[in-house]
Amino acid sequence: MSFFAIMPSLKTLNTTSIISNTTLVESNNLIGCDTSGGSAITVTLPPLSNIKNGKIYIIKDEGGVASTNNITITGYNEDTIDGSSKIIMTVNYSNIIIYGRKNYGWFVLCTYPLPIS
Repeated sequence: MSFFAIMPSLKTLNTTSIISNTTLVESNNLIGCDTSGGSAITVTLPPLSNIKNGKIYIIKDEGGVASTNNITITGYNEDTIDGSSKIIMTVNYSNIIIYGRKNYGWFVLCTYPLPIS
């Protein structure tokens, strides 16, 4: 199933490129992480109280070195991702799609390629 089959109403995604630790905001959609400069990155999801139900983030290893310089995704404070405090991307050029539900948490919709720890 293609991404646009999941989200057919999106025509253009708001893209953000990051090279250092970042806390996302509601307006972010597609986040390209580049750790090729030699440092790992932590991407913090916004508080669930600040998002609309079903908010989706796509996070991509654009630098292609996640196996060396990991990309860590964390929830804000006590917010969890599939019940965990963090997800670590360790596969080069991998991506993950995450959605949020108020009062429930963040959930992984899909990843490519597998595995992401």
